Amino acid sequence: MRKIMMLAAANIRKNKSQAGSLLLFVLIAVLFLNAGLVMLLNFDKFFDIRAEQRHTPHLTVLQKSEYTKEEQLDWLKRYPGVNEAEKLAVLADYGEYFMHGSKNVAAVIFQNANDRSSMNPFRLVGESLPLENNGIYVPYIMKVAGDYRLGDDYRLNFDGQELHFTIAGFTEEITFGALMSDLYRFYVPDKAFAAMSARFPDSQSYLQTARMEKSSLGTQAQLDYEKAFYHTEEMKNVSSPFVFALSYNAAKEARSTVSITALLITAFALIMLIVSLIVIHFGIVNNIDEGMTNIGALKALGYKSSQIMLSIVLQFSSIALAGGLIGIAASQLLLPILAAIMESQSALIWKPGLDAGLAFKSLLFILFLVLAVSLWAVKRIFKLPPLIALRGGLHTHSFKRNTLLLEKTQGPLPLILAMKQLMQSKKQAVMVIVVIAAMSFASVAGMSVYYNIGVKPDVFLSMIAGENADAAFVLKDRSLTDEVVRKLQQRPEVRKAFGYQHIPLVAENIDVSGFITKDFGQREVNMLFEGRYPKHDNEVAVGYTFAAAAGKKIGDAVMVNAGGQEKEFIITGFIQSMSSGGLNMMMTYDGILTIKPDFTFDQICVYLAAGTDTTAFLQSVKAAEGNIFSYAVNTKELIRTQFSQIGDIFAVVAAGMLAVTMLVVLLILYMVIKTMILRKKRELGLQKALGFTTFQLMNQTAFHYTPIILIGTILGSSGGYFGLNPILSLFMRGAGIVKTNLPAPAAWTIITCIVLTGLAYLVSMLISWRIRKISPYSLISE
Repeated sequence: MRKIMMLAAANIRKNKSQAGSLLLFVLIAVLFLNAGLVMLLNFDKFFDIRAEQRHTPHLTVLQKSEYTKEEQLDWLKRYPGVNEAEKLAVLADYGEYFMHGSKNVAAVIFQNANDRSSMNPFRLVGESLPLENNGIYVPYIMKVAGDYRLGDDYRLNFDGQELHFTIAGFTEEITFGALMSDLYRFYVPDKAFAAMSARFPDSQSYLQTARMEKSSLGTQAQLDYEKAFYHTEEMKNVSSPFVFALSYNAAKEARSTVSITALLITAFALIMLIVSLIVIHFGIVNNIDEGMTNIGALKALGYKSSQIMLSIVLQFSSIALAGGLIGIAASQLLLPILAAIMESQSALIWKPGLDAGLAFKSLLFILFLVLAVSLWAVKRIFKLPPLIALRGGLHTHSFKRNTLLLEKTQGPLPLILAMKQLMQSKKQAVMVIVVIAAMSFASVAGMSVYYNIGVKPDVFLSMIAGENADAAFVLKDRSLTDEVVRKLQQRPEVRKAFGYQHIPLVAENIDVSGFITKDFGQREVNMLFEGRYPKHDNEVAVGYTFAAAAGKKIGDAVMVNAGGQEKEFIITGFIQSMSSGGLNMMMTYDGILTIKPDFTFDQICVYLAAGTDTTAFLQSVKAAEGNIFSYAVNTKELIRTQFSQIGDIFAVVAAGMLAVTMLVVLLILYMVIKTMILRKKRELGLQKALGFTTFQLMNQTAFHYTPIILIGTILGSSGGYFGLNPILSLFMRGAGIVKTNLPAPAAWTIITCIVLTGLAYLVSMLISWRIRKISPYSLISE
């Protein structure tokens, strides 16, 4: 064993630069793999632990006071699996809050800070001021995503009235408060709450909460509560947005950006791991070819093939072990940075520590793969007789076809020689192409995800929320909707205005989110992927997840319940949306009237003519119509504000992928060009002696590898460009998306190809610069 270790150490000393490059490859792979897995597997655990510490409810019900009865709390207390339930008086209504000067809309809850609740009582994060007079405790998301500080003036538009507070502290929220949540809870002093209750009598509401034996029971409890109290004859005409239930899982899903980011990082790490294994295989094969005579000498001296093989396996495994250990240590430095970035989305302070078990499993997995690849690569030593090895691997007949004859091939001599050399090293070329293609694919895919979330999110958001109009209005009195729509349609800057409502429905005993409008042809977001939209009062289009759960296909009948009334509808098409996890249904206005006769719209979508200032339009409408709206919002601005933080997260991830891709290109070129120069010293010396200049030899080397890099970048970038949607469709099918149609940025893809190819040429020239310092005599004599 000692001899084997000595051989392995000698090989590492002989090829220090190669060992350093391989170590860096493994380090990067383990760095991203461990960081991605920790985020993917441990954030949910952290969320559950923190939720238990905060005694978070597993079911939350928010209702206006006129719809709340004691029997509902009794129902919660008697529900199987409920350990405790409580009821709190709050104020709830639509509100407009501000981040970075932009207005956003959400459901706003005001709670009396003196009304201490047993479930999820408020907890201050960081320093705070006494809560008095017009002081307010705001969600922590306002600090990390909105850049608010203690003592800042905080403006809220609540129920159409502007309110000003002084920030006295920031609260950690589990159920409410994530960036992707549309519910935010604020705490005010006792006197301020009493004054607001008198000022906003229509906003008086109740927050009912329940804790279960298991958090997973909250989702079923939510469904049963809605069936018991919302889908009844008594509630058939109620469509208030403040009559709803929220499960524990929904609060966790509001932090889904963490999981999506972790998946991207983990996928990139796996690509890096594959690249590392390919490079290790190349390194072993190259070591065997370079040290062929040494292997023959060792065999002649009595070394067994197994001993020589084990020395090579030990050489590369020890490099992988060192790279893995350093990578795990580096990931512990990276994780706090990633966790801090994620705070602007999750609004939770997470400090991931060392997960020794996960780190050990990651390291063990990588070492196993390195051992497997190493054993596969060295098996040829068994079939290598000492005599053949001493001759450098040459058999009796070791002849190759002479391609691109110099006397017959037209073109610049350095280019012809480079192509000739390329044809003679096909395996190496294939290795480089595969590596560059894999890294280019990861870079283009990462940039495409960032482009569709951080730059032009319209298509991505349509998959989440459906219709994405320029402006949206919600009226306080739904009897005014038709008149307001007519007035909006008559305004010259309005292209179209129509009622568009989300309401809860039950179909085949499954809770679904219903999209209601009079004419689906007015919509500008296509959610249909098969069949057609409903036209008649007995037709519906359903989401993929619902169709799969109910076992339905186009043309089948489905029973739909709303407000205690039920009717059979025919499925005319399948739609896709991440809203409600794909449990969706589209129905015409005439169709909903057959089961909910008094239904009217209170939500209006407005599309404006090109060049119209949306903010000025909203101000004009509110000035003309008065205080009749619960809210009027610039939808595009709202989306930009809410997704700017998420876009920043993916920008960091995409930039990291691109930077690592460039580093990999540099390392690959360094390894293969240095190997080529060492192998072809005599040939380069002869060429210099024949009159070739150093610059010509450098160009010859660059021309050899630049086409390979170009082919790899084209293949990988094309895969990222054309393969993005099929891959996303595969992963998002469970969320209700069957066919994604995200636009990949063609210009970015082309620029990536050009940059990587140009970088390859420049780096090849720089690495080949070492030829300048060596004389023809030394190249030949060595």
